[in-house]
Amino acid sequence: MTAEAAHDHQKRPLVHSRTLRVRLQPELVDAIVDAASRRGMKASAWLRHAAITVAMLEGVLFPDALAGGKRRYARIEGGAIVDVQYLADQVEEA
Repeated sequence: MTAEAAHDHQKRPLVHSRTLRVRLQPELVDAIVDAASRRGMKASAWLRHAAITVAMLEGVLFPDALAGGKRRYARIEGGAIVDVQYLADQVEEA
């Protein structure tokens, strides 16, 4: 890939290459749509945020595609996320 092509590739929006289908009770679907609407979000975005939050609460660590190769770590107190930091996997030497 040329430098110009690589630069163009970096400007592309993030595209989710995988999907996951779930079945939910109609009442739960309505509750999610309402919750998303109150936050000015689409239901799919609300669900993504909810899944990330639960994964972090469960101790799942995964790279954040928008964090420049760094991992996102959350500090949790009393079951709530109180701080999020992005840290490199390797320590850079001075």
